[in-house]
Amino acid sequence: MFRLFRRTKPARQTTCQRPASFKPRLEVLEDRTVPTTLGWAVGSYSDVGAILHTTDGGANWSLQYQMPGIGFLRGVAFADAQNGWAVGGAGTILHTSDGGLTWSPQSSGYGRTIYSVTFLDSQNGWAAGQGPGSLVEGTRGIGTVYHTTNGGATWSFQHVGLDAYHGTSSFFDIDFADPQHGIATGNSFLGGNERYRTADGGATWTPLSVPGFTLGPVDFVDAQHGWAAGSEVATGNTVVLFSSDAGVTWSQQFSQAGIALRDIAFSDAKNGWAVGNDGVVMHTSDGGATWSVQSALADSVVGVATTDVQNSWAVNTGGVVWHTDNGGASWSDQ
Repeated sequence: MFRLFRRTKPARQTTCQRPASFKPRLEVLEDRTVPTTLGWAVGSYSDVGAILHTTDGGANWSLQYQMPGIGFLRGVAFADAQNGWAVGGAGTILHTSDGGLTWSPQSSGYGRTIYSVTFLDSQNGWAAGQGPGSLVEGTRGIGTVYHTTNGGATWSFQHVGLDAYHGTSSFFDIDFADPQHGIATGNSFLGGNERYRTADGGATWTPLSVPGFTLGPVDFVDAQHGWAAGSEVATGNTVVLFSSDAGVTWSQQFSQAGIALRDIAFSDAKNGWAVGNDGVVMHTSDGGATWSVQSALADSVVGVATTDVQNSWAVNTGGVVWHTDNGGASWSDQ
């Protein structure tokens, strides 16, 4: 999976005025050659896609890039301090090879929204988004997955099984633990929930069998061990599920009514955070066996990124970036 960077500087009040309409997704990364934490957030001003950047763990943010006409940028991933990708509306894929100083478009060959992107190194990555059934309600076809082995110079379509389910529309999240093992999850117009896994780098994809549950965001710390947030069909309760066999089987770890989780991230096999609507932040220090509510941040929290047991960042629907340097005991607005 994508490895994250350990912060070395304490948080402080940001001096960057945050645009009111900026609603980013957040990414931080590991690069031992630099003394400060690098991070990127993507979102938009109205229909202008935008990328923000920090070199000091979020104490200060600067606007690196903006592009009219593409709506929201939906996902961002960096393989190292120089090479990164951002994805969004109308099949947009942007690439930087200089740490975000300049961004150039790459073509997926597909005109629908791309929601998620992940890279294992500077050459090998996957992106996922709307599928052929996305634009016409009730048509067949599931979300789309793209793959590159040359840093995005070319992207190839990976067949997931277009006629496997009816009425499905989009993959919203894709996660690879190593070059072979990956999971893509999404939803459909007709209420279905799509869960696919691959053990051969995406050459073939098979449905995850999780009877009675729908899955949302997933996070794997290695090829075998991962967590997913979702809901139980019978009760509607929000759940956290755990897999120790690369997503072949899942067991329920947590269930609660009245909350909805939007993202989940683990710093290691024991410590993880899940965030969601109404600002909920949950934490586990025992691999998900028990979860406790740590805090209630402002608005709905849509993303979380963690680097180690102490340092994590969260972002809400209003574009506020929050940081903790004490394992979530307290969070500060950056």
